[in-house]
Amino acid sequence: MPKSLGFYINHTPEGSYLLGNMQERYGPQLQGISLREKLYLIQEISRDLSLRASGEIRSEIHWLQNDIIKDLSPDVKEGIIEALIVQVRSY
Repeated sequence: MPKSLGFYINHTPEGSYLLGNMQERYGPQLQGISLREKLYLIQEISRDLSLRASGEIRSEIHWLQNDIIKDLSPDVKEGIIEALIVQVRSY
């Protein structure tokens, strides 16, 4: 079972209007958001964070992204996303 939003963030949802509203509207585990909508949010939040990060993206990473999308199953892609998130949070 997924943990509540508060488990994953450094703020309590009650301490932020937006986070509190998200939990009230979509549930503590965001269960009111569809899979497609969750993936969309992951995409857009990642895009925003990527634009704020310094440095260039090597061409080999573009090719790696293409190979991951083309060759790997959805469950492996989800595992890669999870691993990358853990590593991003450790910066």
